[in-house]
Amino acid sequence: GRAACLSHSPARVRELLLKWGRLTWPADPPAGLGEIGARSHPALAEEIRRLNHALYSKTPVDWRGEAFWQAFEHARNASPRRGGAEEQGMLEPLHRL
Repeated sequence: GRAACLSHSPARVRELLLKWGRLTWPADPPAGLGEIGARSHPALAEEIRRLNHALYSKTPVDWRGEAFWQAFEHARNASPRRGGAEEQGMLEPLHRL
């Protein structure tokens, strides 16, 4: 996960994020990045929105993976907005990818 972010490869980060979503919610896998964002910490949700924009914009977008990784790390370490330890636990598998 971190290597893909730091290589500024939005397509690779998308692939890993979708894989993470399937592993995190096996009973109800998210259909796309937007659904993953809706289930995530707000800081990470915003970076997922930016990633989606970089992937699907008709004009080139300078997407920076460092910001995505920092938001992920922040979300992993921050107090969750709801869901207690369960929501924090949902972020853990991406860290290991």
